[in-house]
Amino acid sequence: NGLSGRLSKSIGNLTFIEVLDLSSNEIKESIPTEIGLLSKLTHIRLSSNSFTGSIPGDLGRFLQIMNLAGNELSGSIPEDLGRFQSLKILSLAGNKLSRSIPPTIGDMTVLEVLELSSNVLSGQIPFQIGQLEGTLKRLDLSNNTLSGTIPSQIGQLQGASVLLNGNGFDNKTAPLSLCM
Repeated sequence: NGLSGRLSKSIGNLTFIEVLDLSSNEIKESIPTEIGLLSKLTHIRLSSNSFTGSIPGDLGRFLQIMNLAGNELSGSIPEDLGRFQSLKILSLAGNKLSRSIPPTIGDMTVLEVLELSSNVLSGQIPFQIGQLEGTLKRLDLSNNTLSGTIPSQIGQLQGASVLLNGNGFDNKTAPLSLCM
């Protein structure tokens, strides 16, 4: 698209928008919190830009797709993401997100894709991710600084593509149930 500059706070006035796709541009600075005012927003794709700062805690209740991959976002993944009960795709890969993965991600009952690769996430994988059994089709936590043991609950994600390489886990083997 060739857009550059920053995303104006007045975007919050466009309350009729259902899909916001500004991916693959050169948009900089932080994601305005006013995006949370877009009450009809179901898809937000801001991937492959140069957004900085943290992920706003309120990006809309009815989101089905949130793709913020390939930016320079930092800080932690918001704890309240678990309240996004309609979210099917969450892609935050290729940022500078740190700290731990919030256990509330296990509350996202229709989540199909969780991509958190290539950040600097640390700590253990929350066992609550195993609660996504039956819906999660892709889990990519590769290339972070995750440690500890791989929780056995990850083995409940049968049929899902699970990528965990490039971390520092104590046990280098996946739960046996993932291999069946």
